[in-house]
Amino acid sequence: MLTEAQKSILRRKSDEDCFCHTCNAGFNHLGIARHRAMHRDNKENCKITFSKGDTYEYKYDTKNHSSK
Repeated sequence: MLTEAQKSILRRKSDEDCFCHTCNAGFNHLGIARHRAMHRDNKENCKITFSKGDTYEYKYDTKNHSSK
């Protein structure tokens, strides 16, 4: 759930319909994928609310694949 402050950030720019809770910044639906990849590349966890209101938390600081 977005706070009122976060909602106001998104309202300021109509093309920003996604929100990164980690960076406290809004993004449009095309730019959020690259932004999430930046967190993945830096091995940082991130929490993102997408344009339809669904929120996901991505955990990149742990190793997901088994090493051989």
